[in-house]
Amino acid sequence: MIELYNFFVEPFTYPFMQRALVMGLTIGIVCAFLSCFLVLKGWALMGDAISHAVLPGIILSTLINMPIIIGAFIAGFITTILIAYIKSSTRLKEDSVVGIVFSFFFALGLFLFAFIETQLHLTHILFGNILGVDADNMLKDIIILFCVFLLLLVKSKDLILFCFDSIHLKMLGKSTRLYHYFLLLVLCLVIVISIQAVGILFVVALLIIPGMFGFIIVKRFEQMVFLSIIFSVMTIILGILLSFHLDVATAPLIVVFQSIGILIALLCKKERYRERSK
Repeated sequence: MIELYNFFVEPFTYPFMQRALVMGLTIGIVCAFLSCFLVLKGWALMGDAISHAVLPGIILSTLINMPIIIGAFIAGFITTILIAYIKSSTRLKEDSVVGIVFSFFFALGLFLFAFIETQLHLTHILFGNILGVDADNMLKDIIILFCVFLLLLVKSKDLILFCFDSIHLKMLGKSTRLYHYFLLLVLCLVIVISIQAVGILFVVALLIIPGMFGFIIVKRFEQMVFLSIIFSVMTIILGILLSFHLDVATAPLIVVFQSIGILIALLCKKERYRERSK
């Protein structure tokens, strides 16, 4: 019993671990919910693009003494507008446009980081620092993410129609363009908030893998959301706990567990198909 207590409970007696757990679970729940819409809409690469494209905004915001969150959000918003403009004015497919734009912005961010002196650490930007979350910033971020979650919940029926049947949404007299940009703006906001804790490179995984896990296992959207959130919560708790004991980076460990979960889900689904085919 003492060993179990020391392994599971004792780490969370430290305030920095408590903050990491609360912030991690909040990010995980919101990202899992949002990931269900992204997976159904086929926007997995869009999250990758925006997460990489905010780097120039982060660097430039420190240069002009602007809050990092505002600079990152502006950069992400410009990215979404640019992707939409190039896609509508050329014959290029969306995945090609997204690849071009996020590569350019990410390279620009690395270029600016090399020439502009800031107090930022590139490793914290890329990989996050969830164990070093500040209490004041955490409260502000949790409030924003909670509002985003409620907004997605209220608009979930319309967003499901937008992902599955945009023509039906038009017939109801609602603008598909409006929901297109609404989902992009929500995605951008969630990425900007999450980057401070899990970093640019790993927020993409949190926005894709939970939704994919739910999509593989179940067929109904409500079940998909529930399963995705449970999966995200479990892997985040496990990742934070083991990162404390193993003294390794938290975000990569969380993504490793989520990736293992996807592989297990795929193997289970394959085995299920084999049993049905017999």
